[in-house]
Amino acid sequence: MNMFKLLLLISFISGMSFFSEQSLADQNDPRLATLFLKLGNAETAQESKPFEKQIWQVWMEHESPEISTKLQEGSRAMQAQDFQEALVLFSELTEEAPRFAEAWNKRATVLYLMGRLQESAKDVEQTLNLEPRHFGALSGKGLILMALKDWSGAIEAFEQGLKVHPNMSSAQSHLQFLKKKQKEEEIKWKKNLV
Repeated sequence: MNMFKLLLLISFISGMSFFSEQSLADQNDPRLATLFLKLGNAETAQESKPFEKQIWQVWMEHESPEISTKLQEGSRAMQAQDFQEALVLFSELTEEAPRFAEAWNKRATVLYLMGRLQESAKDVEQTLNLEPRHFGALSGKGLILMALKDWSGAIEAFEQGLKVHPNMSSAQSHLQFLKKKQKEEEIKWKKNLV
């Protein structure tokens, strides 16, 4: 498993603890406005962690217990690296609850882990259509574009993610790498012109 996939899987696994209390919620939950405001105003990564955790928790909730259960089952399958089973469950969710952003995001994640980047990118876009503030999807978009060596596109995706979640350390470190890579490409390109 390459480094980017490993980082994504670690990020996902750390998000597993956000399943706790179920309420009637999703990306349209009114609690999110305040949580995003607090996330944006947090001065450090440590200060932003509780707000990030609460946002993920809300995103993982659905008013239908069956949908919530299936999302958790798919998440457990993905955590166990049973990507095919996770894909089946998340695909069912996108059909059963097409307005549920986290179903699309989870399917985008498993498709990325399976190396199916174009399909993953489509699901990321669907996630962002439903929840434009989805910093996880913006980060995923950046990772896909990095894998495709679209340095400027990846930079843009991570910068968008940082506008929503200014202390997202993975996006910050990816940006440093990408800006260095972009500069190297420019130097290489200029040398080829001479």
